[in-house]
Amino acid sequence: MKESYFEDNTAQEEALLNEFKGNLFEFILAHKLARQAGVEAEFLSRVNVSLRNRLSQYEGWLRSRRPDILNSFPALSESFYRDFTTYLQDKLCLSVENIKMIDVLGKLSEQEKSADSYESDILIKDGQGELYPVSLKLCKDHAYVNTKSGGVKSFLERYFSAFSNASQAQSRLDQIVDLSFDTMTVDICESAGLTSDWNDWVKQRIKGQGAGISKRQFFESFWQTTGLSSLPGQLPQELREIVQASYRPIINAIHKEMYEFYRLDSELFYKCLLPLLGFSSLNMNLAICFYSKGVDGGYKFSRSVIMNPQDYLLGSRSFDFKANLDQVKISSFEILFEHFKFQVRIKPMNRFTTAGHKVNCSVRYGDHL
Repeated sequence: MKESYFEDNTAQEEALLNEFKGNLFEFILAHKLARQAGVEAEFLSRVNVSLRNRLSQYEGWLRSRRPDILNSFPALSESFYRDFTTYLQDKLCLSVENIKMIDVLGKLSEQEKSADSYESDILIKDGQGELYPVSLKLCKDHAYVNTKSGGVKSFLERYFSAFSNASQAQSRLDQIVDLSFDTMTVDICESAGLTSDWNDWVKQRIKGQGAGISKRQFFESFWQTTGLSSLPGQLPQELREIVQASYRPIINAIHKEMYEFYRLDSELFYKCLLPLLGFSSLNMNLAICFYSKGVDGGYKFSRSVIMNPQDYLLGSRSFDFKANLDQVKISSFEILFEHFKFQVRIKPMNRFTTAGHKVNCSVRYGDHL
Protein backbone atom coordinates (compact mmCIF):
# COMPACT_ATOMS: atom_id res chain seq x y z
CA MET A 1 0.00 0.00 0.00
CA LYS A 2 1.48 3.36 -1.02
CA GLU A 3 1.43 6.09 1.58
CA SER A 4 0.13 8.53 -1.00
CA TYR A 5 -3.23 6.72 -0.84
CA PHE A 6 -3.82 8.42 2.47
CA GLU A 7 -2.95 11.96 1.46
CA ASP A 8 -5.85 14.39 1.30
CA ASN A 9 -6.60 14.73 -2.39
CA THR A 10 -10.09 15.58 -3.60
CA ALA A 11 -9.54 13.90 -6.97
CA GLN A 12 -8.66 10.61 -5.27
CA GLU A 13 -11.22 10.70 -2.48
CA GLU A 14 -14.15 9.09 -4.30
CA ALA A 15 -12.02 6.39 -5.92
CA LEU A 16 -10.42 5.49 -2.61
CA LEU A 17 -13.79 5.42 -0.85
CA ASN A 18 -15.17 2.98 -3.42
CA GLU A 19 -12.12 0.74 -3.24
CA PHE A 20 -11.82 0.67 0.53
CA LYS A 21 -15.50 0.21 1.37
CA GLY A 22 -15.81 -2.54 -1.24
CA ASN A 23 -12.92 -4.56 0.15
CA LEU A 24 -14.11 -4.11 3.74
CA PHE A 25 -17.61 -5.23 2.80
CA GLU A 26 -16.21 -8.37 1.14
CA PHE A 27 -14.34 -9.26 4.31
CA ILE A 28 -17.31 -8.56 6.58
CA LEU A 29 -19.60 -10.81 4.51
CA ALA A 30 -17.04 -13.62 4.20
CA HIS A 31 -16.25 -13.44 7.92
CA LYS A 32 -19.93 -13.66 8.89
CA LEU A 33 -20.44 -16.59 6.54
CA ALA A 34 -17.41 -18.38 8.00
CA ARG A 35 -18.63 -17.78 11.54
CA GLN A 36 -22.09 -19.16 10.78
CA ALA A 37 -20.57 -22.15 8.97
CA GLY A 38 -18.38 -22.96 11.97
CA VAL A 39 -15.08 -22.40 10.10
CA GLU A 40 -14.20 -18.96 11.49
CA ALA A 41 -10.85 -19.98 12.97
CA GLU A 42 -9.67 -21.53 9.70
CA PHE A 43 -10.96 -18.55 7.73
CA LEU A 44 -9.02 -16.05 9.85
CA SER A 45 -5.90 -18.19 9.70
CA ARG A 46 -6.03 -18.08 5.88
CA VAL A 47 -6.13 -14.26 5.76
CA ASN A 48 -2.50 -13.35 5.13
CA VAL A 49 -0.70 -10.61 7.04
CA SER A 50 -0.53 -8.30 4.06
CA LEU A 51 -4.30 -8.40 3.56
CA ARG A 52 -4.94 -7.93 7.29
CA ASN A 53 -2.77 -4.82 7.31
CA ARG A 54 -4.47 -3.36 4.26
CA LEU A 55 -7.94 -3.95 5.65
CA SER A 56 -6.91 -2.32 8.92
CA GLN A 57 -5.68 0.73 7.01
CA TYR A 58 -8.90 0.87 4.99
CA GLU A 59 -10.97 0.76 8.18
CA GLY A 60 -8.90 3.56 9.72
CA TRP A 61 -9.29 5.68 6.60
CA LEU A 62 -13.06 5.24 6.61
CA ARG A 63 -13.34 5.80 10.36
CA SER A 64 -11.57 9.15 10.08
CA ARG A 65 -13.41 10.35 6.96
CA ARG A 66 -16.75 8.53 6.68
CA PRO A 67 -17.65 6.95 10.05
CA ASP A 68 -21.32 7.10 9.00
CA ILE A 69 -20.64 4.58 6.23
CA LEU A 70 -18.51 2.34 8.40
CA ASN A 71 -21.14 2.33 11.17
CA SER A 72 -23.85 1.29 8.69
CA PHE A 73 -21.97 -1.82 7.52
CA PRO A 74 -23.23 -4.23 10.22
CA ALA A 75 -26.92 -3.69 9.35
CA LEU A 76 -26.18 -3.51 5.62
CA SER A 77 -24.22 -6.76 5.61
CA GLU A 78 -26.83 -8.51 7.76
CA SER A 79 -29.61 -7.71 5.28
CA PHE A 80 -27.53 -8.79 2.31
CA TYR A 81 -26.34 -11.93 4.11
CA ARG A 82 -29.93 -13.17 4.39
CA ASP A 83 -30.47 -12.83 0.63
CA PHE A 84 -27.08 -14.31 -0.18
CA THR A 85 -27.51 -17.44 1.94
CA THR A 86 -31.02 -17.90 0.56
CA TYR A 87 -29.51 -17.84 -2.94
CA LEU A 88 -26.86 -20.40 -1.93
CA GLN A 89 -29.54 -22.72 -0.56
CA ASP A 90 -32.23 -22.29 -3.21
CA LYS A 91 -30.16 -21.89 -6.40
CA LEU A 92 -26.97 -23.80 -5.61
CA CYS A 93 -28.33 -26.31 -3.05
CA LEU A 94 -25.54 -25.21 -0.73
CA SER A 95 -26.45 -24.92 2.92
CA VAL A 96 -24.32 -22.84 5.27
CA GLU A 97 -23.68 -25.99 7.31
CA ASN A 98 -22.06 -27.67 4.28
CA ILE A 99 -19.53 -24.85 3.75
CA LYS A 100 -16.07 -26.09 4.74
CA MET A 101 -13.78 -23.32 3.51
CA ILE A 102 -14.05 -19.61 2.67
CA ASP A 103 -11.35 -17.37 1.25
CA VAL A 104 -11.57 -13.62 0.67
CA LEU A 105 -9.57 -12.80 -2.44
CA GLY A 106 -10.67 -9.39 -3.69
CA LYS A 107 -7.56 -7.44 -2.70
CA LEU A 108 -5.00 -10.18 -3.29
CA SER A 109 -2.61 -9.78 -6.20
CA GLU A 110 -2.89 -12.15 -9.15
CA GLN A 111 0.29 -13.87 -7.91
CA GLU A 112 -1.33 -14.51 -4.52
CA LYS A 113 -4.49 -15.99 -6.00
CA SER A 114 -4.80 -19.66 -6.92
CA ALA A 115 -5.57 -20.83 -10.45
CA ASP A 116 -9.07 -21.94 -9.42
CA SER A 117 -10.18 -18.60 -7.96
CA TYR A 118 -11.75 -17.50 -11.29
CA GLU A 119 -11.18 -13.76 -10.67
CA SER A 120 -13.52 -14.04 -7.68
CA ASP A 121 -13.70 -11.85 -4.58
CA ILE A 122 -14.85 -14.69 -2.32
CA LEU A 123 -14.23 -18.40 -2.89
CA ILE A 124 -16.37 -20.99 -1.12
CA LYS A 125 -15.72 -24.75 -0.93
CA ASP A 126 -18.30 -27.31 0.21
CA GLY A 127 -17.86 -30.65 1.94
CA GLN A 128 -17.53 -32.46 -1.39
CA GLY A 129 -14.73 -30.16 -2.55
CA GLU A 130 -16.82 -28.21 -5.07
CA LEU A 131 -15.85 -24.56 -5.50
CA TYR A 132 -18.27 -21.62 -5.66
CA PRO A 133 -16.58 -18.41 -6.83
CA VAL A 134 -18.37 -15.17 -5.96
CA SER A 135 -17.90 -11.75 -7.50
CA LEU A 136 -19.24 -9.31 -4.89
CA LYS A 137 -20.10 -5.69 -5.60
CA LEU A 138 -21.39 -2.87 -3.40
CA CYS A 139 -23.27 -0.33 -5.47
CA LYS A 140 -25.60 2.63 -5.11
CA ASP A 141 -29.13 1.77 -6.14
CA HIS A 142 -30.21 2.89 -9.62
CA ALA A 143 -26.56 3.17 -10.69
CA TYR A 144 -24.59 1.26 -13.31
CA VAL A 145 -22.44 -1.56 -11.94
CA ASN A 146 -18.97 -1.71 -13.50
CA THR A 147 -18.30 -5.22 -14.77
CA LYS A 148 -15.25 -5.05 -17.04
CA SER A 149 -12.68 -2.52 -18.21
CA GLY A 150 -9.84 -2.95 -20.70
CA GLY A 151 -7.80 -1.36 -23.44
CA VAL A 152 -9.58 -0.54 -26.68
CA LYS A 153 -6.75 -1.98 -28.80
CA SER A 154 -7.37 -5.49 -27.53
CA PHE A 155 -11.08 -5.33 -26.69
CA LEU A 156 -12.64 -7.01 -29.74
CA GLU A 157 -9.92 -9.58 -30.24
CA ARG A 158 -9.91 -10.56 -26.57
CA TYR A 159 -13.62 -10.84 -25.85
CA PHE A 160 -14.91 -11.91 -29.27
CA SER A 161 -12.07 -14.27 -30.21
CA ALA A 162 -14.63 -17.02 -30.86
CA PHE A 163 -15.42 -15.23 -34.13
CA SER A 164 -13.01 -15.98 -36.97
CA ASN A 165 -13.02 -12.32 -38.07
CA ALA A 166 -12.20 -10.88 -34.62
CA SER A 167 -8.60 -10.04 -35.57
CA GLN A 168 -9.67 -8.14 -38.68
CA ALA A 169 -12.34 -6.30 -36.69
CA GLN A 170 -9.72 -5.30 -34.12
CA SER A 171 -7.41 -4.02 -36.85
CA ARG A 172 -10.18 -1.84 -38.29
CA LEU A 173 -10.94 -0.47 -34.84
CA ASP A 174 -7.26 0.27 -34.17
CA GLN A 175 -7.06 2.32 -37.35
CA ILE A 176 -10.07 4.39 -36.31
CA VAL A 177 -8.63 4.94 -32.82
CA ASP A 178 -5.39 6.28 -34.31
CA LEU A 179 -7.15 8.42 -36.92
CA SER A 180 -9.51 9.87 -34.33
CA PHE A 181 -6.59 10.71 -32.04
CA ASP A 182 -4.64 12.34 -34.86
CA THR A 183 -7.66 14.45 -35.83
CA MET A 184 -8.14 15.47 -32.19
CA THR A 185 -4.52 16.63 -31.84
CA VAL A 186 -4.86 18.87 -34.91
CA ASP A 187 -8.21 20.32 -33.77
CA ILE A 188 -7.24 20.94 -30.16
CA CYS A 189 -3.96 22.62 -31.11
CA GLU A 190 -5.78 24.85 -33.59
CA SER A 191 -8.42 25.79 -31.00
CA ALA A 192 -5.75 26.56 -28.39
CA GLY A 193 -3.63 28.57 -30.83
CA LEU A 194 -0.80 26.04 -30.65
CA THR A 195 -0.66 24.76 -34.24
CA SER A 196 2.64 26.41 -35.08
CA ASP A 197 4.26 25.26 -31.84
CA TRP A 198 3.02 21.70 -32.40
CA ASN A 199 4.33 21.56 -35.95
CA ASP A 200 7.72 22.90 -34.87
CA TRP A 201 7.87 20.38 -32.01
CA VAL A 202 7.21 17.50 -34.40
CA LYS A 203 9.72 18.68 -37.00
CA GLN A 204 12.49 18.83 -34.42
CA ARG A 205 11.80 15.28 -33.28
CA ILE A 206 11.29 13.47 -36.57
CA LYS A 207 14.37 15.05 -38.17
CA GLY A 208 16.68 12.32 -39.34
CA GLN A 209 14.31 9.49 -38.35
CA GLY A 210 13.13 8.76 -41.87
CA ALA A 211 9.65 8.45 -43.33
CA GLY A 212 6.73 6.75 -41.63
CA ILE A 213 7.27 8.25 -38.18
CA SER A 214 3.92 8.92 -36.50
CA LYS A 215 3.42 12.35 -34.95
CA ARG A 216 1.11 10.98 -32.28
CA GLN A 217 3.98 9.57 -30.23
CA PHE A 218 5.22 13.12 -29.58
CA PHE A 219 1.93 14.70 -28.53
CA GLU A 220 2.09 13.81 -24.84
CA SER A 221 5.52 15.40 -24.35
CA PHE A 222 4.44 18.46 -26.35
CA TRP A 223 1.23 18.97 -24.35
CA GLN A 224 3.23 18.96 -21.12
CA THR A 225 4.97 22.15 -22.30
CA THR A 226 1.71 24.05 -22.87
CA GLY A 227 0.72 24.55 -19.23
CA LEU A 228 -2.68 23.00 -19.96
CA SER A 229 -4.03 19.95 -18.12
CA SER A 230 -3.75 16.47 -19.56
CA LEU A 231 -6.95 15.47 -17.76
CA PRO A 232 -10.09 16.01 -19.89
CA GLY A 233 -12.19 17.22 -16.97
CA GLN A 234 -9.74 20.01 -16.19
CA LEU A 235 -9.61 21.47 -19.68
CA PRO A 236 -11.45 24.64 -20.74
CA GLN A 237 -14.88 23.70 -22.09
CA GLU A 238 -14.03 24.37 -25.75
CA LEU A 239 -11.01 22.07 -25.60
CA ARG A 240 -12.84 19.47 -23.52
CA GLU A 241 -15.56 19.24 -26.16
CA ILE A 242 -12.94 18.54 -28.84
CA VAL A 243 -11.54 15.67 -26.79
CA GLN A 244 -15.00 14.28 -26.13
CA ALA A 245 -15.96 14.53 -29.80
CA SER A 246 -12.98 12.31 -30.65
CA TYR A 247 -14.67 9.43 -28.80
CA ARG A 248 -17.64 9.29 -31.16
CA PRO A 249 -15.90 7.62 -34.15
CA ILE A 250 -14.42 5.04 -31.79
CA ILE A 251 -17.67 4.10 -30.05
CA ASN A 252 -19.43 4.02 -33.42
CA ALA A 253 -16.79 1.59 -34.69
CA ILE A 254 -17.13 -0.66 -31.61
CA HIS A 255 -20.91 -0.66 -32.02
CA LYS A 256 -20.62 -1.50 -35.72
CA GLU A 257 -18.20 -4.39 -35.17
CA MET A 258 -20.20 -5.83 -32.26
CA TYR A 259 -23.40 -5.62 -34.25
CA GLU A 260 -21.68 -7.48 -37.09
CA PHE A 261 -20.69 -10.25 -34.66
CA TYR A 262 -24.30 -10.38 -33.48
CA ARG A 263 -25.58 -10.53 -37.04
CA LEU A 264 -23.20 -13.36 -37.97
CA ASP A 265 -24.06 -15.57 -35.00
CA SER A 266 -26.34 -14.22 -32.29
CA GLU A 267 -25.91 -17.31 -30.10
CA LEU A 268 -22.11 -17.07 -30.14
CA PHE A 269 -22.27 -13.32 -29.59
CA TYR A 270 -24.52 -13.90 -26.62
CA LYS A 271 -21.95 -16.21 -25.01
CA CYS A 272 -19.07 -13.81 -25.73
CA LEU A 273 -20.85 -11.17 -23.65
CA LEU A 274 -20.63 -13.25 -20.46
CA PRO A 275 -17.23 -11.90 -19.24
CA LEU A 276 -18.32 -8.36 -20.09
CA LEU A 277 -21.43 -8.83 -17.95
CA GLY A 278 -19.35 -9.87 -14.93
CA PHE A 279 -19.19 -13.65 -15.40
CA SER A 280 -15.51 -14.50 -15.82
CA SER A 281 -16.32 -18.21 -15.70
CA LEU A 282 -19.39 -20.36 -16.24
CA ASN A 283 -19.67 -21.08 -12.52
CA MET A 284 -19.20 -17.49 -11.36
CA ASN A 285 -21.86 -16.12 -9.02
CA LEU A 286 -22.41 -12.38 -9.34
CA ALA A 287 -23.67 -10.88 -6.08
CA ILE A 288 -24.56 -7.19 -5.87
CA CYS A 289 -25.63 -5.36 -2.74
CA PHE A 290 -27.49 -2.17 -3.62
CA TYR A 291 -27.76 0.59 -1.04
CA SER A 292 -29.45 3.95 -0.67
CA LYS A 293 -28.46 6.85 1.55
CA GLY A 294 -29.74 6.66 5.11
CA VAL A 295 -30.95 9.60 7.20
CA ASP A 296 -27.61 9.71 9.02
CA GLY A 297 -25.61 9.77 5.77
CA GLY A 298 -24.68 6.11 6.00
CA TYR A 299 -25.88 3.29 3.78
CA LYS A 300 -29.27 1.61 3.98
CA PHE A 301 -29.91 -1.73 2.28
CA SER A 302 -32.11 -1.40 -0.82
CA ARG A 303 -32.07 -4.75 -2.60
CA SER A 304 -29.82 -7.47 -3.90
CA VAL A 305 -29.19 -8.97 -7.32
CA ILE A 306 -27.55 -12.40 -7.18
CA MET A 307 -27.25 -14.55 -10.27
CA ASN A 308 -25.04 -16.91 -12.26
CA PRO A 309 -24.57 -17.42 -16.01
CA GLN A 310 -27.34 -20.01 -16.08
CA ASP A 311 -29.81 -17.38 -14.90
CA TYR A 312 -28.56 -15.06 -17.61
CA LEU A 313 -28.58 -17.65 -20.38
CA LEU A 314 -31.99 -19.07 -19.51
CA GLY A 315 -33.81 -15.96 -18.34
CA SER A 316 -32.67 -13.03 -20.47
CA ARG A 317 -32.66 -14.22 -24.05
CA SER A 318 -34.70 -11.32 -25.32
CA PHE A 319 -32.76 -8.13 -26.02
CA ASP A 320 -32.60 -5.17 -28.37
CA PHE A 321 -29.22 -4.23 -29.84
CA LYS A 322 -30.29 -0.74 -30.91
CA ALA A 323 -28.82 -1.20 -34.36
CA ASN A 324 -29.40 2.37 -35.48
CA LEU A 325 -26.11 4.27 -35.12
CA ASP A 326 -28.06 7.48 -34.53
CA GLN A 327 -28.90 6.00 -31.13
CA VAL A 328 -25.23 5.81 -30.16
CA LYS A 329 -24.32 8.61 -27.76
CA ILE A 330 -21.11 10.58 -27.96
CA SER A 331 -19.12 8.01 -26.00
CA SER A 332 -21.42 5.05 -25.27
CA PHE A 333 -24.17 2.75 -26.46
CA GLU A 334 -26.49 0.29 -24.75
CA ILE A 335 -27.91 -3.16 -25.34
CA LEU A 336 -31.31 -3.61 -23.73
CA PHE A 337 -32.07 -7.01 -22.20
CA GLU A 338 -35.32 -8.08 -20.61
CA HIS A 339 -34.20 -7.39 -17.04
CA PHE A 340 -31.11 -5.22 -17.39
CA LYS A 341 -29.29 -2.71 -19.54
CA PHE A 342 -25.71 -3.30 -20.74
CA GLN A 343 -23.61 -0.23 -21.50
CA VAL A 344 -20.35 0.03 -23.44
CA ARG A 345 -18.45 3.30 -22.95
CA ILE A 346 -15.16 4.64 -24.30
CA LYS A 347 -12.89 6.64 -21.97
CA PRO A 348 -9.31 7.85 -21.88
CA MET A 349 -7.03 5.63 -19.79
CA ASN A 350 -6.40 8.71 -17.67
CA ARG A 351 -4.78 11.44 -19.70
CA PHE A 352 -6.14 12.21 -23.16
CA THR A 353 -2.67 12.86 -24.59
CA THR A 354 -2.04 9.29 -25.75
CA ALA A 355 -4.05 7.10 -28.10
CA GLY A 356 -4.65 4.64 -25.28
CA HIS A 357 -8.37 4.51 -24.57
CA LYS A 358 -10.20 2.03 -22.40
CA VAL A 359 -13.56 0.36 -22.92
CA ASN A 360 -15.69 0.38 -19.78
CA CYS A 361 -18.59 -2.08 -19.51
CA SER A 362 -21.36 -1.76 -16.95
CA VAL A 363 -24.83 -3.08 -16.21
CA ARG A 364 -27.94 -1.49 -14.78
CA TYR A 365 -30.50 -3.81 -13.21
CA GLY A 366 -34.13 -3.85 -12.31
CA ASP A 367 -37.27 -1.76 -12.44
CA HIS A 368 -35.39 1.53 -12.85
CA LEU A 369 -34.50 0.92 -16.53
